[in-house]
Amino acid sequence: MTPEMILATIKAVAEAVTAVATWMMTDDGKAFVKQTTEDRAAWDKLWADAGNGLKTVFSGQLFKQ
Repeated sequence: MTPEMILATIKAVAEAVTAVATWMMTDDGKAFVKQTTEDRAAWDKLWADAGNGLKTVFSGQLFKQ
């Protein structure tokens, strides 16, 4: 790679990051981030609940209740 190619790559990445950051500051971007955060929280809760359920089954607590 030539130095010009390296600089062009760095510039392209910087411009892409700037474009994404600028979009994320818009109402649509903020809504996207909010929805993504809510989706991730729901996903984490689902797996935590599933893990607790399996823990109950394998520890024998299910049959003691």
